[in-house]
Amino acid sequence: MYDPHRSKSMQPKGRVLRYAVDDMTAATQGDGVARFLPLDAGAYTVTVDGLSAVDDLLLNPGAREQPVLLNTCPVCLVPVEVGARPEFLLQWKHDAAGVSGVELMLGDAHPLAQATGTSGLAGWSGEPLVPGSYPLALRFAGGGKFQLYSATGQLLDAAPVLDIPAGRPHFHFQVQRLGQFKLAVQLQRPDGTTAPVDRPHVTVQWPPSASPKEWVLDQGVSADIPLVNGPQTALTLDALELEDDGAPEVFEFIALNP
Repeated sequence: MYDPHRSKSMQPKGRVLRYAVDDMTAATQGDGVARFLPLDAGAYTVTVDGLSAVDDLLLNPGAREQPVLLNTCPVCLVPVEVGARPEFLLQWKHDAAGVSGVELMLGDAHPLAQATGTSGLAGWSGEPLVPGSYPLALRFAGGGKFQLYSATGQLLDAAPVLDIPAGRPHFHFQVQRLGQFKLAVQLQRPDGTTAPVDRPHVTVQWPPSASPKEWVLDQGVSADIPLVNGPQTALTLDALELEDDGAPEVFEFIALNP
């Protein structure tokens, strides 16, 4: 199957064309053509192997049907597209250190083979991706919530849609992982036992640069309060008020325990 007028600039070397019928194989020559001679008339299926050995960005073109008529020498053109091998860098927003151990998923069926390393890098391996739009999902070891930012500090959706071009694009993100804490107020009895204090009013200064925040704690315990993991921030108790039940009582504040 040979056409001497084909443009050599369009003839990548090293591909192998395989006809499924009779399992015949032939490698492309210096002109980019694989020749199968002679062939009986009939319909043949052409498949391509060996692309990754030539360039790991080339996509498998899949099978193509080629009819062969008696006393003819047809040319089966197999177009090959360039795929994508994206690389991702995750860094903590507060100190730019690499975020390790994060699993990444592109779309619903494209997990990266390896989680991010100590430097925060993870790259695509295996067959190249078809260029296009993919939602990016992150999963931390042990779960948990997070906030995702662009390299310039712009807050992004938790699962941003990335336009991944052909080639080896690089994506850089900043991450803040979110935790939570609770506030609880307990009554310490003279015998050493403790009991929750219903509906205390607690005012704390946290973070230090923010305005004081007040919580009313049902059954003495707050709901989960979001916490951004990063540099430690001090929590200072500004006020603790207990609801008046009409009975004369005197309370002493003992300690604020982490």
